[in-house]
Amino acid sequence: MARSMSKRRLYLFSTPTCSGCKQLKNQFDAEGLEYEEIDCTEDIQRVRNLINKCEVKNSVPVTVILEGSDVRYWQAGTTIDLNEISSIMSGAR
Repeated sequence: MARSMSKRRLYLFSTPTCSGCKQLKNQFDAEGLEYEEIDCTEDIQRVRNLINKCEVKNSVPVTVILEGSDVRYWQAGTTIDLNEISSIMSGAR
């Protein structure tokens, strides 16, 4: 039986006033990465779920890649390697 592959999903947890969030969105857009932005000021339940799942600090931006039950994340203050994220999202990793 073939095993079904879960689609990787990229999320960016941000706030409207976060300059680092805006910069990261611009970088994701320039790389052509598909992502869902989650405004932490509006979607409190998703933020709580993220904190419980990843044990991240209460700071933005937070970048999360989900694939099934696998979670990879980068939180504020962490250097993000766009090549690594692109590679993960393309399935090369």
